[in-house]
Amino acid sequence: MRTQTCWAVGLVVLGAIHMPGGAYGQGGDVGLEDPVIPLPLSSSRPQEGGPFIAMEFLFWRQTMPLHDQVIAVRGILDQDGSIAAALGGQNTPGQFFGSRQAALTTGQVSGPGTYEPGFRLTGGWLLRDGIEVEINWIHLFDAKYTASAGVDQPFGRNGPQLVDTFLTAFVFNAPPEFAGPPQKVNLGNPGATFGIWDAATVMSEYFIQRFEQVELSARLPLYQDDCNRCYWLLGPRFDWLWERFKWRTVAFDVNTGTSSADNVAIYSNVVSNRMYGVHMGVGYDWFKGDTPIGAWAVSVEAQGSLLLNVVKERAKYERADRAIASQHARTDYTPCPEADAKINLSWYPMQGMQMRIGYDIMGFFNTVSSPDPVSFNYGTLDPPFRNWTVRVLDGFEAGICFIF
Repeated sequence: MRTQTCWAVGLVVLGAIHMPGGAYGQGGDVGLEDPVIPLPLSSSRPQEGGPFIAMEFLFWRQTMPLHDQVIAVRGILDQDGSIAAALGGQNTPGQFFGSRQAALTTGQVSGPGTYEPGFRLTGGWLLRDGIEVEINWIHLFDAKYTASAGVDQPFGRNGPQLVDTFLTAFVFNAPPEFAGPPQKVNLGNPGATFGIWDAATVMSEYFIQRFEQVELSARLPLYQDDCNRCYWLLGPRFDWLWERFKWRTVAFDVNTGTSSADNVAIYSNVVSNRMYGVHMGVGYDWFKGDTPIGAWAVSVEAQGSLLLNVVKERAKYERADRAIASQHARTDYTPCPEADAKINLSWYPMQGMQMRIGYDIMGFFNTVSSPDPVSFNYGTLDPPFRNWTVRVLDGFEAGICFIF
């Protein structure tokens, strides 16, 4: 995912376009040909190098790590047996009433994956000896997936006594502060459905992904002639993959039909892969020649990186009023190899300007994920965090570069 000499061959090709034939890489005092375009682009001596900036629009997608974990089902849990007794049955605690049909699962926010818009900003300098130095910043905007479950089932499938209008998740070890409204159903004793997650009214879930990359690259010439150029790539890099799963549960009082912040439970699971290291690779530029509408070039690059992955793993239960919470926090350190490749088609419509389109793919081979993100044990939060998750980011890009 490296930006080229102002994306590969910009300065060299433009120098060749505006010099006499056979003057590729030629020194000397070569002036600009007429007519001179009244823009502050390029210089009268492009072979001596200079600064450049580039802006690209990205349209990428990335790996979705979630499995299909069941979070909540349809029905209610009679925890003290009073609901069963009110229905004429035995007063046996722990009976479940309802279809127990899955109502909310992580599979509902696991895709299919979407393409995310983003951008790449580049600034750099071409030195006289052919070495180029540039800094790149890639930012992808949030990819957000949502799902929810409410009280009403389609086609009247609400069950006897409307039990399937309620949602239940089997969270345990919760303190009294998470009891929820005392009366959430019309039958049984107050507290028969103890806990915000038993006989809840509405549940919703969200999954968000982000990606950032910052790198410094040096291009070192390896081979060059009038139409071809090979070079090495080397420099430090930072990659950041950030994901958050969030689950929100709302319990209503059956007598008032209302809820408040102390009757809303929020669960979140955040995995932050921050990777630090160096990248190294090779690139090739092929100048296709000049045409009446400008010059054209094709470029390819392949790179590998060895990164230290500093992984922050955070899981948390809390009430919406933030009066009480339970949290799991851990930081892991793992090695993370990475590889990427790209191909681009560049067009030089005028002196000092380059436009290009391309395709980019990169893979990280030892990241950490939480495929089953929910831990139902409030007292000892321990959702599984899995190493060796392979993540692939790929997509298309298009942009423009200015050479000064």
